[in-house]
Amino acid sequence: MIVEDEILIRQGLEKAFDWAELGFSLDALMEDGYEALDYLKKNPVDVILSDIKMPGMDGLEMMRRIRGIGRDIEVVFLTGYADFSYIKQAMSGQAFEYILKLDLLTEVEPVFRRLKNHLDQKRALACFQGQAQEIVQLMDNPGAVQQAQRYVLAHFMENLRMEEVARRFYMSPAHFSRMYKQATGHSFSDHVKELRLGWAYKMLGETDLLVQDIARSAGYADMKHFTQIFKERYGVPPSWVREGRCSS
Repeated sequence: MIVEDEILIRQGLEKAFDWAELGFSLDALMEDGYEALDYLKKNPVDVILSDIKMPGMDGLEMMRRIRGIGRDIEVVFLTGYADFSYIKQAMSGQAFEYILKLDLLTEVEPVFRRLKNHLDQKRALACFQGQAQEIVQLMDNPGAVQQAQRYVLAHFMENLRMEEVARRFYMSPAHFSRMYKQATGHSFSDHVKELRLGWAYKMLGETDLLVQDIARSAGYADMKHFTQIFKERYGVPPSWVREGRCSS
């Protein structure tokens, strides 16, 4: 949802960017925070792109009310004010990012690509939360390995290297490898692959995203490699899952 009181900017934001290519659908255009909150009463929204300074209810007050009712919505602010106090309030209220209006044409796309990755990671963590719980119950070392496991669940779509994760949690790679396998029943690389493929399988069956976009979001830039390991894991190519030609 876009919330902007200046009609030319509001309409310009709607038309200047290929929101679908960025991974988003534009659901609504609103003039101020009051309209936005009224819309949110009946409609789910993942992201709000909003001006900070607006008549009626400004963006900061709108965000405070959204947080107050417990809605998990990411907010990106637009501001024509290179003013530290506005920026500080926006970020302390847990806005995802702010963009100066002077930088709109160059900053919107990279910010929203980062935001799409962030939302994918949040969704992935939610999808696998029940399986996090199972792993945690099996752990003999509830300290560093448990923290590492949670880190992997939140970041498995990124270019994770075991050595870097081990170092992050102050363990030697060899010790970390042994403890991780003991806790999960899989080697680090096999477990990351299992999480990625499980995520891809779920997205293929439940969304209309392009197969190559799902592969990329799961951490696979090479479609040929993705198709090969997906077929090895599930016995069918990704396209079959998308077409509903398999049941499990």
